[in-house]
Amino acid sequence: MKSDAILILGSKQDRALCDALLDFGFEVLVRESIAGAIEKLRTDRFLAIVADAQHTTEDVLEFVLNIRDFDESIPILVTGPFPVAGKDKTLLSRLRVAVVHRGRALQDMGKTITRLKGKT
Repeated sequence: MKSDAILILGSKQDRALCDALLDFGFEVLVRESIAGAIEKLRTDRFLAIVADAQHTTEDVLEFVLNIRDFDESIPILVTGPFPVAGKDKTLLSRLRVAVVHRGRALQDMGKTITRLKGKT
């Protein structure tokens, strides 16, 4: 897979997220399980990762921690219908994870990923 692709942990049924990222010019690959996503991360290069907390039953924090065990630099964006605050927000910040509330325009995700990539 090309390194300008984005890996999404979420649902293949969520076309809104995929379409927004495609419209922003990114290639998109969706995996519905942590195991499937980690397997792809170990074999292919990605520009960034999006963990869609709204459309997965997987533990997003566990997913982020697994990624950071072997890749500290890849940008990670967590999105969902929730406001993240307190200890979770602090932990995600320390793990270099951007949090985008799902209520914001999906187009903002592309800008956030581009900004995160510039920090690596």
